[in-house]
Amino acid sequence: MHTHSTYASVWAARAEPIPCVLTAMADEFGGDIPVGPFAIIGDDAIGRGIVSTLQGHRSRAVLMRNHGVFTIGANARDAVKAAVMCEDVARTVHLARQLGDPLPIPAESVDALFTRPDRLRPACSRQARSSRTGLRSRRCHAAPVTSRCCAARG
Repeated sequence: MHTHSTYASVWAARAEPIPCVLTAMADEFGGDIPVGPFAIIGDDAIGRGIVSTLQGHRSRAVLMRNHGVFTIGANARDAVKAAVMCEDVARTVHLARQLGDPLPIPAESVDALFTRPDRLRPACSRQARSSRTGLRSRRCHAAPVTSRCCAARG
């Protein structure tokens, strides 16, 4: 997925990674949202830049320098969700910086958020929908009520 969303593109124009200062970022992206290299439009340089930037990185989003956002996902809906979340955190972190330097989340806490058991719960056929985005989440629809996915309960 590719966008030129306003706030994320601002970070791309500055060639500055979005720092992981929100638990939502740790959960969804596993850390900072990285910046890929500048690439001329029209050949495979953008694709190569995206792949090389995301190799060894947990993020599903990359800011391509002086361009915009590219996201990946398990399917189109998942990639769109990553793009929406990328813009949301880009805006929030930008606004937080207006008040001073946001505090980064320690690496061990980022790891704990990204790998926590309820995040890795097997997806059931009745996944919850986000009231804000309308997109299905990776969490079971029963997760707010029970500690186990309905698929795991058998």
